[in-house]
Amino acid sequence: MEFSVFYCDHIADFGLGESVELFRVIEETVAADTDDNNPVANALCTCFLEDISSSEVGEASKSLMGPSSRAYFDFWHVWPSGPAIGDIDGSFSPSER
Repeated sequence: MEFSVFYCDHIADFGLGESVELFRVIEETVAADTDDNNPVANALCTCFLEDISSSEVGEASKSLMGPSSRAYFDFWHVWPSGPAIGDIDGSFSPSER
């Protein structure tokens, strides 16, 4: 859960390559857990994807998600649809988070 706070607070510090790799690893882990037995996949879903689902950072991160992680995220996603104010390149201002 601490990582989701870190991610939201420091999204501007992540390069696009790092963000793509992060969500590739998340997707790979979540997609491989077809029996819902992997505690790492569970933590990624419940302590990361759920946490960011109600934030602008989550909205901006949707395009980086693979199909399995995106399906989980979308179930919890409560941010209004449409373009996010900022995007994954770090253009958020602190007042917009």
